[in-house]
Amino acid sequence: MKIGDKVNYLGEYEDCRGFEYKITKVYKNYFGFDKWYDLEAIKPDILTHYETILSVLRQDIKAV
Repeated sequence: MKIGDKVNYLGEYEDCRGFEYKITKVYKNYFGFDKWYDLEAIKPDILTHYETILSVLRQDIKAV
């Protein structure tokens, strides 16, 4: 996955599940593989979900 890709969040924040986010930053591990991602909501609404989620693991997101 790369910056700008749309993803669904599947992680531990239950209120954020099912909302679309876009990747804003990619962090790599020691071996150069993608490990963490910073996400930003595509349609932000502070009353229902977080606008940004930082340091999300790869297994906690799914490409749209």
